[in-house]
Amino acid sequence: MNHDFARGVVDILLLQKQLLSAPDTTPPAVPGNVSAPAVAPLQVDVSWDASTDAGGGVVGGYNVYRDDVGLVGTATTGASFSDTGVAAGASYNYTVSAFDNAIPPNESAQSSPAVNVTTPTSTGLEIRLNAGDGAYTDTAGKLWAADYGYNTGLISSAWVGNDIIGIDDDTFYQRQRFVDVPAPELTYSFTVPNGVLPG
Repeated sequence: MNHDFARGVVDILLLQKQLLSAPDTTPPAVPGNVSAPAVAPLQVDVSWDASTDAGGGVVGGYNVYRDDVGLVGTATTGASFSDTGVAAGASYNYTVSAFDNAIPPNESAQSSPAVNVTTPTSTGLEIRLNAGDGAYTDTAGKLWAADYGYNTGLISSAWVGNDIIGIDDDTFYQRQRFVDVPAPELTYSFTVPNGVLPG
């Protein structure tokens, strides 16, 4: 065998091994089309277009940054993140970066420009309930939940004799929940979200 040929084959194999074992140092593309609408006084939903990784790996996830705290969360599945650590009536700026599955991960630059959002001012919590009947949307477009949360009582189809404040829809006056015994007293209980509501 020609020794020069053998040495050339060995050199090629070593070069291939070096190329295959070279570390991935290329970060994914910067996420684009970042949006951050305030869906509630205490929640901002951040979303973006999925990134691609140019270094031969795959995108491992995304880091979401908020101007007042820095890194506010990480998403490893999908391209969205719900930030529930915001305050009502406050302004925030959001950016997003992508990282790959290399060890250690390569992180892209943060998206630019930052997306600004102002959360709405909390005006309290409304619980609309169609007592004694099913779910209903009134003439103002407000949804009333079906009767729930009660501890006792019967349903009557007799005309409701008392006025319901702010409601003229005849539907609300056609059925009611009532009790015909002294005890237990009819009560309703509802689960409300965590947080401080104005008095």
